[in-house]
Amino acid sequence: MLKVGGRLGFGEYLPECTRYTAIFPKASRLSMLLASDVHVRFMHAGAQTCVSQLRRRFWICGIEPRAATDS
Repeated sequence: MLKVGGRLGFGEYLPECTRYTAIFPKASRLSMLLASDVHVRFMHAGAQTCVSQLRRRFWICGIEPRAATDS
């Protein structure tokens, strides 16, 4: 896991998880667990919904909407 800051770091009214996004590799077990959790919490929503919800708090390198909920 990697946490980085950028120009969003200057947004004092943004939550910290938005300003300093955690970055995960696509093939990690944690990335798969996060995608699976979002998929279940949003009642098996479509891939685009799952990816957009994941990107609110995390950045998974190389994630694509069609691959977000694959097992």
